[in-house]
Amino acid sequence: MRNYTVLFENQDIIAIIKPCGVAVQGGAGISNPLIDDIDRIYSKKHFLIHRLDKDTEGILIVGKTSTAAAKYSKILNSPETKKEYIALVSGNVESSSGIIKIPLEKDGRLVNAVSKYKVLEKKSDFTKLAVSIETGRMHQIRIHMAKAGHPIIGDDKYGNFKLNKELKKNMGVKKLMLAAIKLELYISPAEKKIFTCPVPEHILSFWNKL
Repeated sequence: MRNYTVLFENQDIIAIIKPCGVAVQGGAGISNPLIDDIDRIYSKKHFLIHRLDKDTEGILIVGKTSTAAAKYSKILNSPETKKEYIALVSGNVESSSGIIKIPLEKDGRLVNAVSKYKVLEKKSDFTKLAVSIETGRMHQIRIHMAKAGHPIIGDDKYGNFKLNKELKKNMGVKKLMLAAIKLELYISPAEKKIFTCPVPEHILSFWNKL
């Protein structure tokens, strides 16, 4: 059973850092998902409030009860909640900041999806971005950056497969260069919490090698 870094805990939720490569829930071909680990660690059933892709490291909130999960699901989807990611993408992003508004498919229909980005640094033919999302669609940042012509490094679904293969061979890149590093939310009308996650080592290592 894995150990997880706990950032915060109260009677309703646990805020943890989900490692890269760990699925949050079970499914076809998935064993030992994160939610099962949490259930075993605390010897009781827990409830996912939101999700991160298997290959995305970062801050995840888990509910201790179904009531808490429903409550915090609304909180996480409110405009007051801020979610920030760090992403390493291919190519030099020209604008210092921008907004991507490209609808994404959900259950056979198109739904609104909004991502905002800010350039943090450029090296060689790569760009480091801070990305915030106003909507939490599946694979939203990965799809948006790919459609903008700057796919995330290591993305094996929407990325530049030829480049990924070269980077794996020459630099040992095997992981997705995307992490959920900051989450701001109100756990009560008067109490705001800001959770932060260190930039993962695989992202730091790749960037420092450039």
